[in-house]
Parts: sequence; structure tokens; C-alpha cells
Amino acid sequence: MEEEFYYIGIDNGTTGSITILDNYCKIIYHDAVPTIQTINYTKKIKYITRINFKKLVEILSSYSGKSRAITERPAINPKFMNTSILAARSFEILITALEYVGIGYEVIDSKEWQKAILGNAHGKDLKFIADEKAKQLFQIDVKKGFGDSILIAYYLFQKVKGNLETKRDKNENNA
Repeated sequence: MEEEFYYIGIDNGTTGSITILDNYCKIIYHDAVPTIQTINYTKKIKYITRINFKKLVEILSSYSGKSRAITERPAINPKFMNTSILAARSFEILITALEYVGIGYEVIDSKEWQKAILGNAHGKDLKFIADEKAKQLFQIDVKKGFGDSILIAYYLFQKVKGNLETKRDKNENNA
């Protein structure tokens, strides 16, 4: 019997999602990244959405020592400073939670999994295309925008099983 192992795909951010696949590529967990509303650190009282660290740790702790995770690099762009700061905060909370519970992880550029799973698809419709591909592969309803985490987990599953050769793998083989 194959040892229990889980593949975690995380579309990071306060509007992202988490998907966990088992050894048979079956979805055993799929939901939004847990969030909380807190008061922002500005003079004017304003609320901001943050990742709920405690809840995230509760979700991930069951998979400690028997899983691997992949998430995307945060989108940091000086033209969009506030959005970049929020992306960086979310990323830091996620990485801290993974390390806290003892789950190994890899951070990749979104283009890596998109090229491997979606082929040459590109443009502003990538979220829609990812949702449709996730529906096709797993025969489930996918909440708008939540297909990415399913496909990230699927990408990790295929990569670990040796069914994908990534650009990074090709570069290492040529070195």
C-alpha cells in the first residue's frame, strides 16, 4: 500500500484558495484561504482583510510531515504599492504557517504551472480558463477564481509523480 502523502496547491492572498490532493489525485480539501477583518493601521478607522493565521495553521497541521506545498510568488509592482504590500503580507503569513506546521514548500512563478497545465493560454481570461480546466479534470463545480489552487495542486502531483518536465528541470539536466 502506498504511503499517505498530500499535495497542497495554494493560490495565495486574501481572495485565494487552498486545494489538497491525496495520493490518488482526489480532492480532499478545497476552500478559500481563511481570512479575518481587522482595523487598518491608518488615522481614519478602516477595515482590512487579512489571512487568519490561526485558522490556516488548523487547516494545514493535519498534513504536517506527510505533504508538500506549492504557492506562487506574490505580485509585487511599484506602480501598485498598496496591492503589493498586501500581497507581500499574505505571502509572509502563508510561508510562516507552512514552516510553523512543518510542511515543505516551493515558491514558483505562476507561468510555470500555467504553461505545464494550460499550455499556451494567456491574457486576462486565465482565471476563467483555469476554472474551466479544473472543472474538466476533476468533474466538479468550481467557484469563480478558485480553479488556480486546484491546478497548482494538480501540477505538484504530476511533477512529484514524474509526469511533467519543468523548465527548471530542463535547465538542471543541461547544466
